[in-house]
Amino acid sequence: MKKIGIYLASNQKSGGIFQYNINFIKALDELKKYFEIYYVYTDKIWEKYIPQNSQKIFIKKGIFYTFILNFFINKILIKKIIYSLILIFLNFFKIKINNLKKNNVIDELKCKYFIFPSQDIMSYQIKTKSIVAIHDLMHMFHPYFFEYRNKEFEIRNIHYNLISKFATKILVDSRVGKEHVLNKLKTNANKVEILPFYPTEYLKKNKKINIFKKYKIPKNYIFYPAHFWEHKNHKILVDACLIANNYGYKFNFIFVGGKKNNYKKILNLIKNYGLEKQFYVLGYIDEDDMHSFYKNSLATCYVSLLGPTNIPPIEAIYCGSPLLYSNIYGMKEQMKYAGIPINPYNAEEIVNNLIMIKNNKLLRRSMINKGFKRIKEINSFSFKKKIYEILSH
Repeated sequence: MKKIGIYLASNQKSGGIFQYNINFIKALDELKKYFEIYYVYTDKIWEKYIPQNSQKIFIKKGIFYTFILNFFINKILIKKIIYSLILIFLNFFKIKINNLKKNNVIDELKCKYFIFPSQDIMSYQIKTKSIVAIHDLMHMFHPYFFEYRNKEFEIRNIHYNLISKFATKILVDSRVGKEHVLNKLKTNANKVEILPFYPTEYLKKNKKINIFKKYKIPKNYIFYPAHFWEHKNHKILVDACLIANNYGYKFNFIFVGGKKNNYKKILNLIKNYGLEKQFYVLGYIDEDDMHSFYKNSLATCYVSLLGPTNIPPIEAIYCGSPLLYSNIYGMKEQMKYAGIPINPYNAEEIVNNLIMIKNNKLLRRSMINKGFKRIKEINSFSFKKKIYEILSH
C-alpha cells in the first residue's frame, strides 16, 4: 500500500487555511483503504482532528530556516540586484537545513508523497516528493497593502519560487489561481492541479445556538467574517452603513475575526462616523456558533479585495445566507450563479443591493435556493476524488 504523509503546521488563528487542513484530514481518512496515511503535526490542537488510531508524529516546528531567510531579506537585502541574485541562488541549489532532528523525520517515513496544505517552508527542505498548496500570489498584484510591507513582499517571492521549483505538484483553488502560478512563477503546467475549496467540516455540525442571547446582537444584521487585514476592506462596509442611514435604512453589521493590522483604524472610523450602535465587532467566536451567524443574517457581504477565491462565501451559501461577494479574480468562477457579485470599491452599489435584499423576500429566498443548488456542486466527494487521482500517480 502506498504511503502518504501530510504536514499540519497551521493553527486555529490562521483562518481558512486551518479549515482547509481539516478538509484534507477528512479526505485522507476516507481514502485510508487505498493509502497508508501518516500525520505529522506541529501543534497539539491537531490531536483533536486527527482520526483515532492513526499514525501520527508530533514535532516542534523549526524556526532556524525562517530566521536565516529573514536575516537575508532584512539585513543583507539592500538593493533589488542582491535580491535577484539570492533568488537565482535559491532556485538552483536546494537548501537542506535539518531543523527537526539529526535525521529528517519526514524523509525517514519513506512516503511516496507528502502533502503541505499550509504552503510551508518544510516542503522544500525534504527529499520526499511534495504536493504543496499555493493559496494565492496576491502580493504580486497588490504590493501596496500594509501586510506585504517590511520585506514581506520579497520573502513571499523567494518562498513561492522555492515551492514552484521543488514541489512535485502544486495545488491551486481555481483556473485563475493556476494562471497566476504559471505566469508569475513560470511553472510547468503539468505540475499544477486545480482543487477548489469546499465548505468546512465544522459547519456540518449545525448546532442550534441562540446567538442573539449569547452575543447580545440585533436581528436583521449584515455578516462579515474576516480578519482585520487591510485587504479585507472593512472600510467599504462602514461607508455603506453611513450611506444607507442617509437613505433612511438602518443596517446593523457584525464583524468577526482576528485583530490584524487594520483593526484600530476600522474602530476609529466607526467612532468618527458615529456608528458605534450599528457595528458589533466580536473578535474570534466559537466554531460551533458560525453556522448560526451565517443562517440568521439578512445577508453575508464578503468584500475582500483579494482572491483568487475565498472560503467564507461558500460557507455562507452552505448555511443559507444570501451572499454579496467581490467580483474579483476567480470569485465568479467559484460562485457561478449563486450570490450577487458587487464592486468592492463601490459602497453605493453595496447599499442598493442590501436594500433590495431587505425589501424583496422572494429575491432573498431565490438567492438562498440558488446557493443550496451551487453548494451541491462544491462538495467533499469531488475534493476527495481529485486528491485520490493526484496521489494515485
